Amino acid sequence: MKFNISNSNGHTLYYRWFTFNDYTIKSSNVVSTNNTCVAFSSKTTTKEYPFNINRPRAGMIRVYASLADCNGDTKAKYARPSSKSNNRSVLKEIVVKYRPNNVTTNSSGFTIINKYNRSNLSKTIGSQTKGQCFMYALKYGAYILGKSSYTSNSTSVSTYSAVSHNATTLSEIYSAIVNNVNNGKPVVIHVWNNSSDTHYVTVVGYKRDSNGKVDSLDDIWVVDPYSNSGYGKKGTNVLWDGKALGRSTVKGINSTRRYITW
Repeated sequence: MKFNISNSNGHTLYYRWFTFNDYTIKSSNVVSTNNTCVAFSSKTTTKEYPFNINRPRAGMIRVYASLADCNGDTKAKYARPSSKSNNRSVLKEIVVKYRPNNVTTNSSGFTIINKYNRSNLSKTIGSQTKGQCFMYALKYGAYILGKSSYTSNSTSVSTYSAVSHNATTLSEIYSAIVNNVNNGKPVVIHVWNNSSDTHYVTVVGYKRDSNGKVDSLDDIWVVDPYSNSGYGKKGTNVLWDGKALGRSTVKGINSTRRYITW
């Protein structure tokens, strides 16, 4: 990301760069900072900062009147220039948002795989047949990735060019979801819905909580092979997708901690 900073009167000013965990501009969401305050007095200064190209996030450059104010603004803790509570010398800030081509943001604020389309998936594959949630969850993943294996009726992970994992911790699963979705890839997870029944769903998105974390069913967006319309149905609105928390078929991550990636 390249910036041109104008300084019309030639006074010495200072600037620094902040990178945020996502699009939320607040101190607790800062993940990296350029710790060096850079002085400039020329009319135009050009500076370039990198983004992580596989992650939707915001960056911000701030300009200060003094070195003391610049050094003191760790984690972008000073009030924003537009705020009435701003009593520091943050003269100007520019916020930019980077969105990789692999993902988009839906109306609920979830980062969603760009190639996922519920309507197309509903019409092409439709809902699971009875007892075949795993196979259909794999078929959905293959279809999203443009693999011809989505037409298979196999329950073998290798048929879909996928890999099965058993996580040591739940955080491993959520980290895998974030990393794969950011790269445009779905993740199939093993869940449970009551004491004697298990289920599989395909994760196609995530949303960071107020602490910037993805660590619960409330933070992931899934497409469910089971449809309220019945088994083996096809049609534009057959499949259900949405936040995993609250879905009757998804009460928690299964104790096997199994997940499938591509």
